[in-house]
Amino acid sequence: MRECFFRLIVYLDLLINIVSYLGVAPWLLNIIQ
Repeated sequence: MRECFFRLIVYLDLLINIVSYLGVAPWLLNIIQ
């Protein structure tokens, strides 16, 4: 049960990183151009 919960947290953290990257990427491209 605890191992499954830990895995869920890891996936959630990865998802947040992807979402934040997608949010930052267009802003970064605007600075470069």
